[in-house]
Amino acid sequence: MARYLVQVNASNLLVDMDGRRGKYGFITLRKVEAADHLAAGQLAVQMIKDDETDYEQSRAKMGRMA
Repeated sequence: MARYLVQVNASNLLVDMDGRRGKYGFITLRKVEAADHLAAGQLAVQMIKDDETDYEQSRAKMGRMA
């Protein structure tokens, strides 16, 4: 397996931030090990989705504790 540094550019994402809905974007880097560059890109995107799920679960848990 090869190591890759994958840059993900996301734009025009509808997000509620501070009570206002707007279009936002982000750029992030992920280090991955994959068989080829296509698999590396897919793995990087999945990592970002997993991070978002973890964040949402943490916020929901904190809301129940308050």
